[in-house]
Order: sequence, then C-alpha cells, then structure tokens
Amino acid sequence: MNTLHHLALWSRACDFTVASLEAVKRIQDTALQQQVRRALLAIPAQIAAGHEPTLPATRQRRHLQTACGHCLEARTHLHIAQRLNYLAGADADRLIRESIEITDRIVGLLRRYGTG
Repeated sequence: MNTLHHLALWSRACDFTVASLEAVKRIQDTALQQQVRRALLAIPAQIAAGHEPTLPATRQRRHLQTACGHCLEARTHLHIAQRLNYLAGADADRLIRESIEITDRIVGLLRRYGTG
C-alpha cells in the first residue's frame, strides 16, 4: 500500500482526533463523551494498523474498513452532541465536514485496493 498516502491520511486523522477531543471536553453527558472518545481514538489507530506492511492485504483492508466505521460513528456522535447543544454549531459543522473528508479518503483507498 502507498506509504505517503497512508501517512498523510493518518496525520490528518490524528489532527481531526485531537481537534475533536478538545471539542468534546465540553460534553457533560459522560456516556456520550466516552463513546465519541473511543470512536475518535480508533480512527488513526486503525489507519496505522492498515498500513502495517507485514499484514496480508485482506487484514490491511479490514483495518481501513474499521477506521471508516469508526469515523462514521464519531460523526454520528458529533452530530448528536450538536443537536443536544453540547457543541457549538460552527465547531460541530467543521468537525463533521472533516470526518466526511477523511471517510472519503479511506473509501478511496479501499476502492483502489479492490474493496469499499
């Protein structure tokens, strides 16, 4: 798999995760905060796992699919937090847009590698 593309995607996912974690600190609902934190932290971790060159291609793709799922999960949690007024509209909108772009990049990789 393409090293530079993965590293750029991983770096972008890390930036998104850090920005989102900063934003969700304001969420007062502990259960929602924990769920969104878990989903956010899993995104760059799964992208990194999908980059591991010693894994068979099927397992690399599975990690990227899982990263995509966690990105969708995080987006849903951010949307709910916005609707509950735990996140400011502009902050949530920016983070949701970024999650869409990251998901699109992961899906693009999966299509390039024969699934997605």
